[in-house]
Amino acid sequence: MRKIEQEVGAETANGTRAARPNDEAQTTDSKPHPLNYSSSERRGSPRRRHVLVLSILVLALAGIIAMSLLPRPRVHDGSSRAKCASNLRQIGLAIMMYANEHQGHFPDRMGDLLLYEDITADAFVCPSSSDERVTAQTTQQAATRLSSEPGHLSYIYLGKGLTDKADANLLIAYERLGHHGDGCNMLFADGHVEFVPSGRAKALIIQATSRPATAETQP
Repeated sequence: MRKIEQEVGAETANGTRAARPNDEAQTTDSKPHPLNYSSSERRGSPRRRHVLVLSILVLALAGIIAMSLLPRPRVHDGSSRAKCASNLRQIGLAIMMYANEHQGHFPDRMGDLLLYEDITADAFVCPSSSDERVTAQTTQQAATRLSSEPGHLSYIYLGKGLTDKADANLLIAYERLGHHGDGCNMLFADGHVEFVPSGRAKALIIQATSRPATAETQP
């Protein structure tokens, strides 16, 4: 007992006290844990959030601009062929309407359809061709350019001099061979359109161009 009192007295005299296990635990618990972030630290400052959102918006805008600069892929041949056939059906309907308004006569040139019928210049361009839609300040100028300037008409017209009394299976318009590989779309006198294989298409073209009527063609 006296020995213990002596030791305590010595510690007191020296101004220090031996650390006890409980004291050491309390000291350790009083230090903040390195992963114990405060709520404000977890949320981040408003300035950092603003910079992050702005960065995301800039990257998204850059991606959109980059995509718009990439070359557009060509229309798939299947859908291109269908669109081309649709163009010829529109042309065929316009020819029938023109004939109904002109004593049964077909127009001398396709440009006349722009002048008299409800059809747009887009219908005269095959999506698989390099041709472009004709533009002009007036419909008259557009009609003239359609028939006189290369690059605006994808279809060859053979209906000049014909009437609505022509044989239903008579070829009156077709697209140039090579637009759709193994054949081409053809328009006949009764307004129906067929996709004809290249061999038969060439034979029909030779037969049609040997008719006495003058054909309107494009170089």
